Amino acid sequence: MQCCGEPFKIDDIINWLAVKWNKNDWSCDIDVGPIDYYYEHHSSEWKKLFKITGKVKQIQTLYRKFEPDPKDPTGRSRIRTSWKSHLAESADGWDENIGEYRLNGYVVILENVKIAPANKTEVTFK
Repeated sequence: MQCCGEPFKIDDIINWLAVKWNKNDWSCDIDVGPIDYYYEHHSSEWKKLFKITGKVKQIQTLYRKFEPDPKDPTGRSRIRTSWKSHLAESADGWDENIGEYRLNGYVVILENVKIAPANKTEVTFK
């Protein structure tokens, strides 16, 4: 969101381009419920994108802790270790860190959802 997303809040109507979720895309060790799509604003592969419209019902903010990779003798590489999460009223991509935990993303539940394949003219980013 920091580079190209628009802030949103509970009860907002959103219009997002998204990609179908693949379980292998990401893993989280806390229960965030089922994920069907994820927001995408960088892919120019418009044939793989969907336009999603809906009303924001819930926002779950996800934070991830990174620690030094024990396999890297220089100590510069970091690995993701654990998660924290909380419900939020809004999202803007600039949430404060929680100790050593850094903002990693949001899981958003929508209602009155409409999903359709994206049209080439709707994909204006490259």
